[in-house]
Amino acid sequence: MSMGRDRPSLWIVLFCSIISPIVTNQYTVSAEENTDYPIIIDISLDDGTILTDVTTITVYIENENQPDSVTWELLSSGASFSFVNVTDNMEIHDSQLDRKYWSFDITIDAQTTSSCSCVLIIQASETGNLPIEESRSFFVSDSSAQLPPTIYVKSLYGDNWFSHVQTLNGISSAMNGDKPDISYAIQESPTVKCSSDDVTMQASEKYYPEVAWLDNEFTISLDVSDSIDGWHDIYLTSRDLLTALTTTFCLSVRVDNTPPTVSIQGPGESSEGFSMVNFDGSDTDDYHWGRSGLVYVWSVNEIVGPSSRNVLVQSGENVRSISIETSISGIYEISLTAIDNAGNSATSTQPLIIENIAPIARLLIDGIPVFDGDEINIPKTSSFTIDAKDSSDTENDLDGLRYVWRVDNVPVYEGSGREMFWPDDAGGRFILTLEVIDDDYVSSMISVTIMDNDTGFSFPVSLLIFLISACFLGYASSRRMHGADSDSDIPKWV
Repeated sequence: MSMGRDRPSLWIVLFCSIISPIVTNQYTVSAEENTDYPIIIDISLDDGTILTDVTTITVYIENENQPDSVTWELLSSGASFSFVNVTDNMEIHDSQLDRKYWSFDITIDAQTTSSCSCVLIIQASETGNLPIEESRSFFVSDSSAQLPPTIYVKSLYGDNWFSHVQTLNGISSAMNGDKPDISYAIQESPTVKCSSDDVTMQASEKYYPEVAWLDNEFTISLDVSDSIDGWHDIYLTSRDLLTALTTTFCLSVRVDNTPPTVSIQGPGESSEGFSMVNFDGSDTDDYHWGRSGLVYVWSVNEIVGPSSRNVLVQSGENVRSISIETSISGIYEISLTAIDNAGNSATSTQPLIIENIAPIARLLIDGIPVFDGDEINIPKTSSFTIDAKDSSDTENDLDGLRYVWRVDNVPVYEGSGREMFWPDDAGGRFILTLEVIDDDYVSSMISVTIMDNDTGFSFPVSLLIFLISACFLGYASSRRMHGADSDSDIPKWV
């Protein structure tokens, strides 16, 4: 790939030579401050330097251990043309410090090298961490001829996701020392990304952002809001305002302006207990880019009156579903937020009502089950046992049930059972009530009448009515038969 000027035939010789040990305050780290700090790269070259003779560029690498990989690369007029791995060719320097130092040299002879606008890129990496990168721009020239400016954007290492307005950092130098003009253009990537040798964009398709400079480093805001989701090539152009010479650098990025579509699958209601209810977000999708890389953030909030209380948060790339206990009844809100690689997010919520199951009150008197409304004959002189152990509820509430006993609706005892005596002021009967209450203050009751069987025979009302009816019927039949055998004194109608 070539951009702008033809690639120069640049001869660069790499020398790995022993140099004197270098220990300066710049690199000093005390043993007390020893931490696994990132790799430090220092390049003995200033941005914008013009090389006119033989120049040796020394690169220093500082770290606790030797990096797994150290490479250098040269770009000329925006195109890469040299890449060298120097991992095994660095010189280590003696040091009593925990941080060690390595160095290598790059020598450039401007007298035998074609003129170029060059960028030197040094990368060092160790397992488990992103590579560390430093870059410098310089010019190789053996004459007074002006060269186009340099431009380079630091590698994104997989974070090349762009959405709406994105900040971009890079370096650019003009040979005359002035700040060059920075512009950019965006187009959908062809099959081979950044493959255009000449980008012919209309003036209306070029953007001239506001540029913030710090020495030779620039920062711009790059707007991809109008670009559809997918791969795009961004062509950054640096133009020397004095000579109008330009250099273009291409960067391929993944544009994602569309937030994910969030889907929650799960029940709206459940009964209180020890079972789990499951909610699944696997159908959540991110339009063009699919589900890869999505981060799922689940939140469960209990709704208490006008407010809510968070009870659970789970998140991660693989947390596509969540399981919720049903041990506590109430109204809950299940929330799923999906975040895509570009930072776009969307949220969906679903209510969950965990219904409380009321307890069932069951009463044993002297070990015999009795039922609501029963009448039980027990002498005043006798004690009797009351027991609620057969009362039931969902398993999670069973151990926390309360048992309240009442005599004629007055609470007298709390507990699952005991031996009981007739109340002193009960007369010949009283009503015994058992109320079973769960942790949500939902209850059920059973009431029975306790009577003293020594106070006389309790004649059933239904049997009494039956006997009265039978007597009346017998009396009526007798009178009728008697009237048939004698003359009646009642005058008859004629």
